Amino acid sequence: MRILEELKRRARVHPQHIVLPEGEDARTVEAASQIAREGFARLTLLGNPQVIQARAAERGVKLDSVPLLDPRTSPKLDSYAQLYFQARRSKGTSE
Repeated sequence: MRILEELKRRARVHPQHIVLPEGEDARTVEAASQIAREGFARLTLLGNPQVIQARAAERGVKLDSVPLLDPRTSPKLDSYAQLYFQARRSKGTSE
């Protein structure tokens, strides 16, 4: 466990922003709550905010400091799609 604690300590010094695409999954919600509470990364959960909050309530965890973003209803959907296409077009992704 000393290794894990050392990694967490180092992560707190330079916290990274992590976007979790499976935001509606109960395990993801629990992990996000723990990460936010321990402060070793900044998070964004993707998915329906109502579903994510319901999962958090079911598990008895809080996501107060975690932004929730539903990409399907985001005004930035087109720009997200364009970024994805640019990054993946060499792999055969079409627009």
